Amino acid sequence: GDEVTVIKDDTGVYVKDAVGRIATVTMANFATNNGVVHIIDIVLASSEFGTVVDLAVEDPRLTSLVGALTSAGLVSTLSGAGTFTVFAPTDDAVAAFGNSITSEVLLYHVLGNEYLSGAIPDGNTT
Repeated sequence: GDEVTVIKDDTGVYVKDAVGRIATVTMANFATNNGVVHIIDIVLASSEFGTVVDLAVEDPRLTSLVGALTSAGLVSTLSGAGTFTVFAPTDDAVAAFGNSITSEVLLYHVLGNEYLSGAIPDGNTT
């Protein structure tokens, strides 16, 4: 398979995939007759996701976001050409907010450029 990065520190063991997402090893060292299994909390990606929408659809924690994108008519925009940064609220975050996201609130979570976390400009960004 593709290369992954294993991170081990005082808080636990983690696996960083090709996309930069970090999985937590939640249960470790299940011995089998042909190896060992470590249980992790996400599916590792071997390559980039197709679009922002593809990633959201594949993540079971983002069903509220997918619904909001559909209701707001933004699926085609965020599936199309362009570079975007999306601060994707989980279903739990949406529930805490009131179980729905308006178009205005949703657009507040989207930047018109691609920024990896270490490169997001400090201060006001659009």
